[in-house]
Amino acid sequence: MFKINGNRVEPGEIESAVRKITGLSTVVAKGFEAEGRSFICLYYLRSEARELNLMEEDSLKVDVAALSDRLPRYMLPTYYVPLDKMPLNERGKTVRRLLMPPDMNTLSGEYVPPANEAERVICEMMAEILGTERIGAESDFYRMGGDSLRAIRLIALAGRQGYSFTTEDLYEARTPRRLAERAESSEQGKDYAVIKAEELACIYKKFSESAQR
Repeated sequence: MFKINGNRVEPGEIESAVRKITGLSTVVAKGFEAEGRSFICLYYLRSEARELNLMEEDSLKVDVAALSDRLPRYMLPTYYVPLDKMPLNERGKTVRRLLMPPDMNTLSGEYVPPANEAERVICEMMAEILGTERIGAESDFYRMGGDSLRAIRLIALAGRQGYSFTTEDLYEARTPRRLAERAESSEQGKDYAVIKAEELACIYKKFSESAQR
């Protein structure tokens, strides 16, 4: 058991859900805390994923919507990490302490510049929230370190800029480019978004306070 933003998480529940959704038999979930944030990594065997035709380049294809139906948002893995083999002890049990988090510097992928004003603004907001210098139009918010608390902060910040979208929009779209297509940008939408931003700021404060207890 580990905690994610103050929530108790049983790794077995995540592993069971991923097995049912993907068909993979060997998966291990592990929680981490780094640079002031909590996140979950899901480790799987690259060879098994390829046999099941679940690999796209070197990434696992996961039906996130189906997984979201089985798990609460805070239990969804942030990173899916392929391994050539699992670290096992003499009894054949996984040695979880040997499972390391991915190298964050390799997760951003090739930089794709924003194509319009909406993409540029959302890229800048994501970079600010994630504490990185540059976010491309095709950068994945969650693969770059986004979590539920950062999602709330991003939505609140976007609302103050006149861009209105929901946590569901963010989780499904994930990149500035796809998010810009969903975001509403208008003077009428801006007034509504500011109200939502204030509500989200209060929610974020409550989340932060509960996580520190």
